Amino acid sequence: MFSRIAAFVLCPALLAAGACTRSDDGTVIVPSRMDVRRVWDKAPPGTSPSRQIVSDVFPPPPSA
Repeated sequence: MFSRIAAFVLCPALLAAGACTRSDDGTVIVPSRMDVRRVWDKAPPGTSPSRQIVSDVFPPPPSA
């Protein structure tokens, strides 16, 4: 019974504490602890960054 009451109180509190907010101009501010880019942008330790392969599949952009 206590676990149900704790979950009922804790879940909304955690959602409110870690939620995204909107700034005055309407943009969304994501808290740094929720921002997954901090994990995705890092390369795994001991690996080298991938090289970009030049491809001629797409034509060059038109020059005006």
